[in-house]
Formats: sequence, structure tokens, C-alpha cells
Amino acid sequence: MTQATKRRRAFPGLRKLRLALCLSQAELAKRSGLSQGYVSQLEDGQVGSPSIDVVARLAHGLQIPLHHLLSSSGHACGHTTRDLEPPEATA
Repeated sequence: MTQATKRRRAFPGLRKLRLALCLSQAELAKRSGLSQGYVSQLEDGQVGSPSIDVVARLAHGLQIPLHHLLSSSGHACGHTTRDLEPPEATA
């Protein structure tokens, strides 16, 4: 088992999202302002935990909301819809 297979991929759904949009790694890299090699490393699980800046760049490159990229990769967004509901009025 290689190091990349042992390590949990930060974004296991990245390749699937990219392919669903008919993008090459090079095109996603160009759109995201990242190198094609780095996109490849992310997809292969060779990068443990990319910065939020990198994740935001990928979301921009994929033209999807940041929270969609995070949730499609199994990351919690830190809140639930219940957290977004207004508090009940007290009578």
C-alpha cells in the first residue's frame, strides 16, 4: 500500500466533479490558478490538507459554490440549516 493510499484523500470527489464538467486537469488548473501537477496530487491523495485558499480556487475553477465542493467531498460546512433559522420569538 502506498503512502497516498494510506492517507485519507482531502477531496476524494474532485476528479469526479472535474470529469462531470468535462474538464482536463490542465484546464481546471488554469481556471483555478494552480499547477496541473498540484491538481493531480490533490486528486491522487498526495496532498494531506490543502489551504482554504486552494479549496476556494478549486471551487472557482469548477464554477461551483465553495460549500458544494466541501460537502461533495465529505467535509462538514460547520453549520446545519437549523443553525440558520431565526430564533423563536418569546411571548
